[in-house]
Order: sequence, then structure tokens, then C-alpha cells
Amino acid sequence: MLKRKLTRRLKVGRFLGIDLFIHWSYWLLPLSLGGWSLAAGEGWEAALINVLRIFALFVCVTLHEYGHAMAARRFGVRTVDITLLPIGGLARLERMPRVPWQEFLVAVAGPAVNVAIAALIALGLVIFVPAVCSGSLDVIEPILLTTTAGWLLAVNIALVLFNMIPAFPMDGGRVLRSLLAMVLEYRRATQVAARIGLVAAVLMAFVGFQSQAIVMVLIAAFIGYAGWMESRHVEASELIRGIRIEDAMIRDTTSVHALDSLATLVEFFHRRSLRSVPVLGVGTHYLGMLGVDAVAEAVRSGRTTATASDLLTRSYPTLEAPGSLAAQVGGLPPRQQTVVPVLDAQGRLLGVLDFESLADRLALAPWAQGRGGPDEAEIFDAVLVERPRGADTYA
Repeated sequence: MLKRKLTRRLKVGRFLGIDLFIHWSYWLLPLSLGGWSLAAGEGWEAALINVLRIFALFVCVTLHEYGHAMAARRFGVRTVDITLLPIGGLARLERMPRVPWQEFLVAVAGPAVNVAIAALIALGLVIFVPAVCSGSLDVIEPILLTTTAGWLLAVNIALVLFNMIPAFPMDGGRVLRSLLAMVLEYRRATQVAARIGLVAAVLMAFVGFQSQAIVMVLIAAFIGYAGWMESRHVEASELIRGIRIEDAMIRDTTSVHALDSLATLVEFFHRRSLRSVPVLGVGTHYLGMLGVDAVAEAVRSGRTTATASDLLTRSYPTLEAPGSLAAQVGGLPPRQQTVVPVLDAQGRLLGVLDFESLADRLALAPWAQGRGGPDEAEIFDAVLVERPRGADTYA
């Protein structure tokens, strides 16, 4: 329940085919800034101006994220959504472009938007300020407009410089990785970029401590953690790259029928060491997964008329074959669920993927013999990393 509250978001709308959300913690920033202005005796007008400036800043941040999203769309990569946070925005992509120059363009697209905004503001100031000074333009609050425009100009320049820090998930980290990937293997390029990013995060935290800037320290901690997670994900993906789901799955699958009674299910699980099995409807049509814990709970609660259809879990993750395991790794279940159904395009059960025995069974495959490769622990970590689909982010 607490985790759900901490991740709660408000949907602002859908723009250019992408959902835009505001995280609940975002509102702490304008409220705090407005409160500080009032506490300092600056008055309601100054507090309102400061809050409006924060909203203007996040319009620029939103456009920055849409810059990433539009560039990614150009290369066939869909953006799941965009979320605004107190420290900026996050655009979640379904996947990262694997071609280095494509990743480079997607990474620089966000800062390029801020450069364009800064250029437009600068042009406006060049035209607007002389007109005000000469008296040819009658404006009620020329100083307020020019100072706000100047502030936004400085902010957009700062956004470009900040986002180009060479650390994941900052744009500069992805630019660095894309440039390294042009001369190094992708996995090695990620390792080097992640280490450089960690050094940058440590330096930022040190400066934050020295200047007593707690926000900078928190941002540095976020950058360091996100960089480590990015490196870990790439390591995992590279381990299983090239593995086809249809080659790795178990085709001889034990299953139960949706109409099987509780007594039948008790007898079924009593004689087997399985923790969960697929539930089928008509023919081989997959309906969901049934766990032994659900059957045991039905027995304890006296639900004698329950069937497999009543007890199954319909939201259980699945994989689709034919297909690449690496391409679908983002939708895999938590670590305690080690057996995942494999379906065809029509929703029929083809088999299951048992991750606990995957490495050993792959070693037995004719195409894999003599090649070597990751051990069971590495495979297990690679495919069971708790990382939701679309977690590739651009800050």
C-alpha cells in the first residue's frame, strides 16, 4: 500500500500520442517555493510569480522530454509515458535504440529543444528590450517580463549543461555511451560510460556537501543509482541476447483445465512438486496461472465448489513465441515466479520457460554445445531483474 502511494501519479493528458503524468511529489516544489516567499515577507504577488516561474520551467522540461520521444519515434521506438518529478522529467521508452548514431540523436534531441527555446527567448529579448527602452512599446510591467524571460533563458541554458553531464540517465551519459559504442562493443561501452557517470555523481555529491546543497546531493545519489541500474540492465540483456524463446522453452507442459474441481486440483498438486501450472480453456487456449497456494487457501476457507477458473491468476506475465527473450525481458515477473507461460499470437499455450533450469537446458541444445556462456546464476539474474517494461528512461 505504501509503495503504491509513493508511486501515485496524476494524468495531465495525452499529447502527441504519449500520456503525460505528474508525480505527487512534484507539487512539493511550487508549494515550498511559494511558502518560502511568503515566509520571507515578499508578499502574495512575489509568491505567485515564483510559482508561475516554476510552472514555466516545467513546461520547458516537458518539451525537453517530448524532444526525446519524437526522436525515438522517428526510429520506431515507442514512448510509454512521460512523468514530471521535482528533479525534472522522465520519458520511459519501450527500448533503447541499439544503433549508436540513433541513440546519439535521441539523446541530444532533448537538450536541442532547450537550445531552441533559449534561442527564441534571446531573440525576443533582443527585439523587446530596445522597444521598451525607446518607449515605442507600452507594457505595464516591462521589468517583470524581461527578468522572467531572462530567468527562463538562463534556466534553459542550465538545463542543457546539466543534462549533458556524462552520467546515466542524463542525456550526456547516453551521448557518451553512443560515442563509445561506435568503437567498442555495446556492453563494454556501457560499462565505461557507467563508471565515468559514477565518478561524475561522486564529484557532484562532494560539491553538494561542500556547499551544503542537499538537493544536489540527492540528485547525485539518484544519478549514481540510476547509472548502476542501467549498467546492470545492459549486462543482463547482453547475457541473453540471441536466445530465442522457442528454443529455450519446455514444450511438454503439465496443465489443468478451467473446469477441474477443487478435489481434482488437490490431488494434482499433492502428487507433484510444481508450485504453479497453466490453466487452459477450450483446446489449448491459455486463461491464467494457478498456484498451489491458491488451492491450499481454497481448502482452508472451505470453498469446496471452487474450480480452477475461480482460483487462477489472470494477470500473470506471459511471453510470446516466436521471439527474442531479450526483447521481452522487461515484462517478466518478480524473482519468486520462475515459470512463465509461452503463448502464440492466438493466445494458445506452447510451453513454459523455467528460468531456474534455463542455463543447464541451453547448454544441452545442439546449437549451444561447445560455445560456453553464462551460468545459471547469471541467467537467473538476467531474466528476473525486477524492471517493468518501458523502464528505459531519458531524463
